[in-house]
Amino acid sequence: MFKIEEFSKMIGLSSQTLRRWSESDNEELLKPCKIVNRYRYYSYKQYVDYVGLDNIEYDRDGNKINNGDDR
Repeated sequence: MFKIEEFSKMIGLSSQTLRRWSESDNEELLKPCKIVNRYRYYSYKQYVDYVGLDNIEYDRDGNKINNGDDR
């Protein structure tokens, strides 16, 4: 799970945009997969679905893990 700040950096959007999207009624916008005490969390699967990549991995801090496929 990634906190909103980490996730926003990974996908190149501001955390404020993600907050607005999470409060929107638009079903097509990215929503957090989990909300605990008003904190929004996003999953790796959401990252893959949003960015369209399935071979890049990130650690808990949102840093790219070298998977040996750096082209």
